[in-house]
Amino acid sequence: METSLLANTTVAAGSTSSARTLAGIVSWLKSNESTSGTAPTTSGTATRTDGTQRAFTEDQLKSVIKQVWDNGGDPSMVMVGSFNKQKLSGFTGGSTRFDPAENKRLVAAVDVYESDFGALQVTPNRFQRTRDALIITPDLFAVSYLRDFSLEDLAKTGDAMKQFLVAEYTLESRNEAGSGIVADLTTS
Repeated sequence: METSLLANTTVAAGSTSSARTLAGIVSWLKSNESTSGTAPTTSGTATRTDGTQRAFTEDQLKSVIKQVWDNGGDPSMVMVGSFNKQKLSGFTGGSTRFDPAENKRLVAAVDVYESDFGALQVTPNRFQRTRDALIITPDLFAVSYLRDFSLEDLAKTGDAMKQFLVAEYTLESRNEAGSGIVADLTTS
């Protein structure tokens, strides 16, 4: 479910021969971005065209955070894949880290990024596209259900009872301009 919600997919109404699909967050985000590719032309109904991958930089992140804030967003989360989480942990942010030698502890991770526009929780996410850094205002997205989760019975085989889990949901974007994306990042 999380993979679907974070994908670069478009909405489709479905038909008698194909299932309905939801628009993933990557195809919603078109207003605030740093990319070498092409943004979706319309939110949710077009996919992002991937460009040449490039190194993740602090300037890219700062630029998108500023765009989000200028467009009315209040971002509080940055979601990245494992490789770019490590890249972000290398950002200096204009300061030097000091740890007393007697601590015998080295902290090499950034879990909160303090920007000019507030603190953002940095979260590694194994379900999203690794080439993207998502700058999110969480309350501007929601999961909406047409049909909530339920268990349905299938035909029995001998003593085995079989069931399947069914649900119909979509990603609801309440204001895509309140979030942003740094796209086309290197992943290794």
